[in-house]
Amino acid sequence: MRAFVDAALVVGDLGLPQWYPEPGGIEAFQVGYRSHGHTGEDLSGEAPGQWHPAWLAVAANYFRDPYFIDLREADAGYPVWWAPASAGRWTPSPVAASIEGFGALLRALAALGDDPGAMLARIEREPGTEGEPWREIRANLAEAMDAPDEDEGSSAPVDPAHWTRGALLLRDAGPRRVEVAQCVVRLLGVAPARALALLEALPLELCSGFQTHLEADLRSLRALGATVDFVPVASAPHEA
Repeated sequence: MRAFVDAALVVGDLGLPQWYPEPGGIEAFQVGYRSHGHTGEDLSGEAPGQWHPAWLAVAANYFRDPYFIDLREADAGYPVWWAPASAGRWTPSPVAASIEGFGALLRALAALGDDPGAMLARIEREPGTEGEPWREIRANLAEAMDAPDEDEGSSAPVDPAHWTRGALLLRDAGPRRVEVAQCVVRLLGVAPARALALLEALPLELCSGFQTHLEADLRSLRALGATVDFVPVASAPHEA
């Protein structure tokens, strides 16, 4: 498990792992899954749909959907599971037969660069990639294969500032509070009623990471009329 987390491989499609625990921060990474990000309340339990106490999130995709292992499955090599964070209940889907095998697949995909066709072919050769989230990842790669190539001369240079680490800070929800609350539900993994309550106690830290990974959420929230800023890590609120 440690080797997988330390490798922190980020591969093309946003449905694949994009977020990993910081060094020594595996427990902090459980916030939003096993525990509440603001109250610290333990959200785990053994009832259907709850985050089981034996589950450990080891990565998350761009949308904060977790990839996790079950600590009771050590003898099996820690199979990897995935579940959508926005569903309101945790419904695990199998991802890989072992965390070592999942890491090996991610390394193979990383070696293919940005070639969606080659990545799709490699995934299709991998046993156990028929269900979620693989169906959506495969669909995304197939769509990327059909997309027209951009004019290389018109592509903008990469701005190093986009790889600044920081947080999105919501300062004002604006006029479309319900839609902004839906974004809070997705980003923080809280119930809709809780999201609306949090909008009464702004400012609110929504998520953290590299600026380039947060741009889509930043644009979406601003399009809804919300006042939200990217705050660099030096001045960002302390993460839970």
